[in-house]
Amino acid sequence: LGLMAAINARRPVGLFFSFLIAIGVGIPNFVLGGLLQYFMAWRWGLLPAARWGGPAHMLLPALTLGCGGAAILARLVCGGTLEVFEQPFIRTALAKGLRKGEILYRHILPNALLPALTTLGTLTAALVMGSFAVEQIFALPGLGSFFVQSIYNRDYPVILGLTIFYATLILGLNFLVALAYGLLDPRIRLFHRQD
Repeated sequence: LGLMAAINARRPVGLFFSFLIAIGVGIPNFVLGGLLQYFMAWRWGLLPAARWGGPAHMLLPALTLGCGGAAILARLVCGGTLEVFEQPFIRTALAKGLRKGEILYRHILPNALLPALTTLGTLTAALVMGSFAVEQIFALPGLGSFFVQSIYNRDYPVILGLTIFYATLILGLNFLVALAYGLLDPRIRLFHRQD
Protein backbone atom coordinates (compact mmCIF):
# COMPACT_ATOMS: atom_id res chain seq x y z
CA LEU A 1 0.00 0.00 0.00
CA GLY A 2 2.84 2.38 0.85
CA LEU A 3 4.65 1.52 -2.36
CA MET A 4 1.50 2.15 -4.40
CA ALA A 5 0.98 5.48 -2.62
CA ALA A 6 4.55 6.53 -3.42
CA ILE A 7 4.50 5.41 -7.06
CA ASN A 8 1.22 7.26 -7.68
CA ALA A 9 2.02 10.20 -5.39
CA ARG A 10 0.79 12.91 -7.74
CA ARG A 11 -2.33 11.06 -8.92
CA PRO A 12 -5.74 10.65 -7.27
CA VAL A 13 -5.01 6.94 -6.68
CA GLY A 14 -1.93 7.85 -4.66
CA LEU A 15 -3.89 10.37 -2.63
CA PHE A 16 -6.52 7.72 -1.92
CA PHE A 17 -3.85 5.27 -0.72
CA SER A 18 -2.28 8.01 1.42
CA PHE A 19 -5.71 8.75 2.90
CA LEU A 20 -6.21 5.06 3.75
CA ILE A 21 -2.78 4.94 5.37
CA ALA A 22 -3.54 8.06 7.44
CA ILE A 23 -6.82 6.55 8.65
CA GLY A 24 -5.07 3.27 9.50
CA VAL A 25 -2.40 5.07 11.51
CA GLY A 26 -4.86 7.32 13.31
CA ILE A 27 -7.59 4.90 14.37
CA PRO A 28 -7.04 3.11 17.71
CA ASN A 29 -7.34 -0.68 17.94
CA PHE A 30 -10.34 -0.61 20.25
CA VAL A 31 -12.28 1.68 17.88
CA LEU A 32 -11.39 -0.40 14.82
CA GLY A 33 -12.28 -3.59 16.69
CA GLY A 34 -15.66 -2.20 17.66
CA LEU A 35 -16.38 -1.03 14.11
CA LEU A 36 -15.34 -4.34 12.58
CA GLN A 37 -17.40 -6.23 15.13
CA TYR A 38 -20.44 -4.07 14.46
CA PHE A 39 -20.33 -4.23 10.68
CA MET A 40 -18.80 -7.64 9.94
CA ALA A 41 -20.53 -9.61 12.69
CA TRP A 42 -23.74 -7.93 13.77
CA ARG A 43 -24.81 -5.84 10.79
CA TRP A 44 -23.81 -8.13 7.91
CA GLY A 45 -23.37 -11.44 9.76
CA LEU A 46 -20.24 -12.43 7.84
CA LEU A 47 -18.01 -13.43 10.76
CA PRO A 48 -18.49 -14.42 14.41
CA ALA A 49 -18.49 -11.47 16.81
CA ALA A 50 -16.56 -12.89 19.75
CA ARG A 51 -15.29 -15.91 21.66
CA TRP A 52 -12.91 -18.61 20.54
CA GLY A 53 -14.23 -21.41 18.34
CA GLY A 54 -12.26 -21.89 15.15
CA PRO A 55 -10.34 -20.19 12.36
CA ALA A 56 -13.24 -17.85 11.53
CA HIS A 57 -13.10 -16.47 15.07
CA MET A 58 -9.49 -15.37 14.52
CA LEU A 59 -10.14 -13.14 11.50
CA LEU A 60 -11.61 -10.06 13.18
CA PRO A 61 -9.08 -9.90 16.06
CA ALA A 62 -6.18 -10.48 13.66
CA LEU A 63 -7.47 -7.79 11.32
CA THR A 64 -7.93 -5.41 14.24
CA LEU A 65 -4.41 -5.98 15.55
CA GLY A 66 -2.75 -5.97 12.14
CA CYS A 67 -4.27 -2.87 10.54
CA GLY A 68 -2.55 -0.28 12.73
CA GLY A 69 0.90 -1.81 12.37
CA ALA A 70 0.43 -2.38 8.65
CA ALA A 71 -0.55 1.26 8.20
CA ILE A 72 2.54 2.44 10.08
CA LEU A 73 4.76 0.21 7.94
CA ALA A 74 3.00 1.42 4.78
CA ARG A 75 3.60 5.03 5.79
CA LEU A 76 7.30 4.32 6.36
CA VAL A 77 7.62 2.48 3.03
CA CYS A 78 5.86 5.37 1.26
CA GLY A 79 8.15 7.96 2.83
CA GLY A 80 11.25 5.86 2.18
CA THR A 81 10.26 5.26 -1.43
CA LEU A 82 9.65 8.96 -2.06
CA GLU A 83 13.02 9.76 -0.50
CA VAL A 84 14.87 7.15 -2.58
CA PHE A 85 13.14 8.36 -5.78
CA GLU A 86 15.06 11.64 -5.43
CA GLN A 87 18.51 10.05 -5.00
CA PRO A 88 21.10 10.54 -7.76
CA PHE A 89 21.65 6.80 -8.31
CA ILE A 90 18.01 6.44 -9.42
CA ARG A 91 18.51 9.11 -12.09
CA THR A 92 21.69 7.31 -13.14
CA ALA A 93 19.85 3.98 -13.41
CA LEU A 94 17.13 5.63 -15.52
CA ALA A 95 19.78 7.25 -17.73
CA LYS A 96 21.45 3.86 -18.28
CA GLY A 97 18.16 2.57 -19.65
CA LEU A 98 17.25 0.07 -16.94
CA ARG A 99 13.64 -1.04 -16.88
CA LYS A 100 11.43 0.70 -14.31
CA GLY A 101 10.47 -2.61 -12.69
CA GLU A 102 14.12 -3.53 -12.24
CA ILE A 103 14.90 -0.12 -10.77
CA LEU A 104 11.94 -0.41 -8.42
CA TYR A 105 12.66 -3.88 -7.08
CA ARG A 106 16.44 -3.83 -7.21
CA HIS A 107 17.33 -0.28 -6.21
CA ILE A 108 14.36 1.53 -4.69
CA LEU A 109 12.61 -1.12 -2.62
CA PRO A 110 15.62 -2.45 -0.64
CA ASN A 111 16.56 1.10 0.36
CA ALA A 112 12.97 2.11 1.09
CA LEU A 113 12.36 -0.92 3.33
CA LEU A 114 15.15 -0.08 5.79
CA PRO A 115 13.10 2.37 7.92
CA ALA A 116 10.13 -0.01 7.94
CA LEU A 117 12.38 -2.90 8.93
CA THR A 118 13.75 -0.87 11.83
CA THR A 119 10.23 -0.34 13.15
CA LEU A 120 9.10 -3.93 12.53
CA GLY A 121 10.69 -5.36 15.69
CA THR A 122 9.16 -2.73 17.93
CA LEU A 123 5.78 -2.98 16.18
CA THR A 124 5.66 -6.74 16.63
CA ALA A 125 6.43 -6.42 20.33
CA ALA A 126 3.76 -3.73 20.68
CA LEU A 127 1.35 -5.98 18.82
CA VAL A 128 1.85 -8.78 21.33
CA MET A 129 1.86 -6.58 24.42
CA GLY A 130 -0.91 -4.23 23.31
CA SER A 131 -3.42 -6.97 22.64
CA PHE A 132 -5.27 -6.52 25.95
CA ALA A 133 -7.96 -4.18 24.56
CA VAL A 134 -8.58 -6.42 21.56
CA GLU A 135 -8.82 -9.47 23.81
CA GLN A 136 -11.45 -7.68 25.88
CA ILE A 137 -13.48 -6.55 22.86
CA PHE A 138 -13.58 -10.01 21.31
CA ALA A 139 -13.79 -11.89 24.66
CA LEU A 140 -10.64 -13.89 23.99
CA PRO A 141 -8.37 -15.47 26.57
CA GLY A 142 -4.83 -14.29 25.91
CA LEU A 143 -1.53 -13.18 27.39
CA GLY A 144 -2.63 -9.56 27.65
CA SER A 145 -5.66 -10.42 29.77
CA PHE A 146 -3.63 -12.92 31.76
CA PHE A 147 -0.95 -10.31 32.45
CA VAL A 148 -3.43 -7.65 33.60
CA GLN A 149 -5.31 -10.17 35.74
CA SER A 150 -2.07 -11.27 37.39
CA ILE A 151 -1.33 -7.62 38.24
CA TYR A 152 -4.76 -7.27 39.88
CA ASN A 153 -4.20 -10.52 41.81
CA ARG A 154 -0.63 -9.55 42.74
CA ASP A 155 0.65 -12.80 41.31
CA TYR A 156 4.31 -11.81 41.21
CA PRO A 157 5.76 -15.00 39.68
CA VAL A 158 3.39 -14.69 36.70
CA ILE A 159 4.18 -10.97 36.32
CA LEU A 160 7.90 -11.71 36.41
CA GLY A 161 7.59 -14.63 34.00
CA LEU A 162 5.56 -12.67 31.46
CA THR A 163 7.90 -9.69 31.74
CA ILE A 164 10.89 -11.94 31.04
CA PHE A 165 8.98 -13.52 28.15
CA TYR A 166 8.17 -10.13 26.62
CA ALA A 167 11.77 -8.93 27.09
CA THR A 168 13.11 -12.09 25.43
CA LEU A 169 10.64 -11.66 22.60
CA ILE A 170 11.74 -8.06 22.01
CA LEU A 171 15.43 -9.03 22.08
CA GLY A 172 14.84 -11.91 19.67
CA LEU A 173 12.86 -9.74 17.27
CA ASN A 174 15.51 -7.01 17.31
CA PHE A 175 18.17 -9.65 16.59
CA LEU A 176 16.17 -10.91 13.61
CA VAL A 177 15.76 -7.33 12.38
CA ALA A 178 19.54 -6.86 12.60
CA LEU A 179 20.07 -10.01 10.52
CA ALA A 180 17.48 -8.90 7.97
CA TYR A 181 19.26 -5.55 7.68
CA GLY A 182 22.30 -7.39 6.35
CA LEU A 183 20.17 -9.12 3.72
CA LEU A 184 18.69 -5.84 2.44
CA ASP A 185 21.83 -3.74 2.55
CA PRO A 186 25.22 -5.45 2.05
CA ARG A 187 27.00 -2.49 3.65
CA ILE A 188 25.42 -3.39 7.00
CA ARG A 189 26.53 -7.02 7.17
CA LEU A 190 27.39 -8.34 10.62
CA PHE A 191 30.27 -10.47 9.38
CA HIS A 192 32.54 -9.69 6.44
CA ARG A 193 34.33 -12.31 4.40
CA GLN A 194 38.08 -12.40 4.41
CA ASP A 195 39.22 -13.22 0.85
